[in-house]
Amino acid sequence: MKTFSRFVILSFVVLLALLSFSALAAEPAAKPVLKITPGKVIVPTDKMRRPWGELVSMDLATRTGTFRKEGSDEVIKFIVMPYAELLHHATFGDLEDFRVGERAIFRLHENEAGEWIYLTYIQDEMNFLKNHGEQYQVDSIDPKIGTFTVTQGNWDPKLKEPFIRTKGIVIGTDADTHYWKNGEPAKFTDIKVGDRLRTKTHGIGKGSDRVCWEVFLDDESLLKFQAEQKAVHTSRLAKLGLPGYIDDGKAKGSEDTAGRSAFDMKVDMTLFQEGGDVLRSLKKGQKVRFVLCGVDRLPTGKSAEGVVADAKMLGNLGKVSIAFSDPAAGDLTLDIKVGGVARIQLLKLAAAARSIAAANMARSLPRRIPLNIDRSVGDAMQVVSRNDYAVRRERFGMTLAFKQCRHKLRLPKTARRRFRHESPRLPAMADAPNTVPTGIPFRRIESTAFNHVSSASGENRCGKTDGI
Repeated sequence: MKTFSRFVILSFVVLLALLSFSALAAEPAAKPVLKITPGKVIVPTDKMRRPWGELVSMDLATRTGTFRKEGSDEVIKFIVMPYAELLHHATFGDLEDFRVGERAIFRLHENEAGEWIYLTYIQDEMNFLKNHGEQYQVDSIDPKIGTFTVTQGNWDPKLKEPFIRTKGIVIGTDADTHYWKNGEPAKFTDIKVGDRLRTKTHGIGKGSDRVCWEVFLDDESLLKFQAEQKAVHTSRLAKLGLPGYIDDGKAKGSEDTAGRSAFDMKVDMTLFQEGGDVLRSLKKGQKVRFVLCGVDRLPTGKSAEGVVADAKMLGNLGKVSIAFSDPAAGDLTLDIKVGGVARIQLLKLAAAARSIAAANMARSLPRRIPLNIDRSVGDAMQVVSRNDYAVRRERFGMTLAFKQCRHKLRLPKTARRRFRHESPRLPAMADAPNTVPTGIPFRRIESTAFNHVSSASGENRCGKTDGI
């Protein structure tokens, strides 16, 4: 009997031990605490702050700035991480796209001293409203002072009931406000009670009051702005390259049995998600140029050509290895720093971007418009002239009418269809209106200097033109 009792007690103890061990094994392992680490793409979403604020200042050289927090009016400093998502006009952009005074969400994280100073995204109002499917429903209008009161929410028919975020928001307008409907200019009187619209607003230096820069009375108008911003950013990537962190960089030299020297160098990179579709199109064997960058993410001038040895996507990021066989690339080894910022320039991307820009330009220009050639347009189309020119839209392209110009044009293939020369008598520029078609994403540069284009190579012999 005693032996049986001991057996029962022993079995019970063993069973308890096994249950305790199973319970401990079932507990999930503690997740590592995420924190900002130089040279690594890390967004600590478990510990962040995302206040609405008004952009106060910005330094493009150091990628730092300040914003005024709505509600408390506290001015907060921030340091933009190289991989930060800069969401402008409902798509990717860069710091230079944002305007001082603009309302946006600023996502902040702590540094080693516990200061909320690291910034991993700026999301403008247009991006927030579009991505959340939200709009402002007009409740009342005061035409005397140019304001309208709205309710912010989501009225998607797929929802069981509308989602209402905020009621009683007063939005102001002024002489600098632009209104858009069906992608065309509209006016304040086009706003009606019950309309659902979206806006791009700025603060007034205190409180939560806001004033419109842009009012979009429909989705078509907002999407037009989005498309233009995508074109601007694609052109920027074509010119500067896809940015990312350097993960590793190794170079070695050797000799074969015949005594011939050989050089082998490979650089591994993590490319940031702003590269989008271009990033996903990278393929093994593709020729690229590797360019080192400074704190401002701009190329420093030190570069080397190589080929993509491996390319794959890791979530929204790109993992790329670049192989170099030219011994001249060895000069970069002293400057390559793990965790540093560099860019990959796709040698065919610039030409493709120019073709797209030229084709879009042909479709969007009015029937006939005199204007001065500008360097950014010259870079996009590889077309320059001595004096004024007029552009006339056609079905698949456009006719360039030149005055005192007989030089052969070198255009990208997609924009070269059905182009021809004409030499009509055009009015002098002093007598013609100096107008530029709206909606074309290029900077205006006041220059009438003649930039000769070689008919054989298309090279600008008077210097490199600015990109779009």
